[in-house]
Amino acid sequence: EELKRKCDEYSCRKLKEECLDLPAKIFSEIRVDLSTHEKKIYNDMATHLIAEVEAEGEPVVASTMLTKLLRLQQITGGTVTDGDRVMTIDGEHSKMTALKELLESLEDHKVVVFARFTAEIKSIKKLCEELGRKHHVLIGETLDKERQDMVNEFQHENGNDVMIANVA
Repeated sequence: EELKRKCDEYSCRKLKEECLDLPAKIFSEIRVDLSTHEKKIYNDMATHLIAEVEAEGEPVVASTMLTKLLRLQQITGGTVTDGDRVMTIDGEHSKMTALKELLESLEDHKVVVFARFTAEIKSIKKLCEELGRKHHVLIGETLDKERQDMVNEFQHENGNDVMIANVA
């Protein structure tokens, strides 16, 4: 109560409903099945803590449970980072294929896409370029001025822009 009282002297709280005219949120779950190749790599990592991602080179290894969970998340995005190595899983990537279909179905709408890993963000950016969609990349290293310019452009200009952002 004391902290609230002190903060109230210097702050004002408004709910977004009180100051923004936003459309209702739409939550929809899109299930994406991994390809046979992706499943094999995923299952190898899940079971043995090691997976062969590239045809050549050393396998990707997870030495701890935390690393294993990280690698499994990366595999679903089509790439795996192991130290300085960034390896791309051969063939079509199920998640990117699903995103492509979604972006094509929303071709007249602005879209915000969140991704966790840099390599995945690069893949989404490349996909937007292939589809001819104007896009903005908003990540931790984006400078404050550029960040605000991107947000303003995305919010206020007409078009079907895609905002690609990482969760952090």
